[in-house]
Amino acid sequence: MATLENMINRTRITVSESKQDASLLDVKILIAHVMENGYRLNDDSQRIPAHIITDLSVSLNSEVVFSLSISTGIAANPIFMFPIKKPERPSKLAVAWIDDLGEKGFATKEIFIQ
Repeated sequence: MATLENMINRTRITVSESKQDASLLDVKILIAHVMENGYRLNDDSQRIPAHIITDLSVSLNSEVVFSLSISTGIAANPIFMFPIKKPERPSKLAVAWIDDLGEKGFATKEIFIQ
């Protein structure tokens, strides 16, 4: 199982101003994860065990703003993108995920409004 430091480094958050709506921010999350679906075979024709992220949650100042239940069909190193309402004050965006083997990851990003 990966160390806590590795898990933190496996999740990246990017926040930018929305080009379509000045009242929104665009959030982009990249998670470095194998997302193995359990159907592929290795070189010895043995099935590679499934290993997928099952749940993703994003909070802004401890309030959930986006959540997702995930199954197979998502590529390795998934990227999730969605808009959020621009906060009126400096805020903390937190991302947490868990996979089917119980591994967890998280990351935070401070958002400063100008």
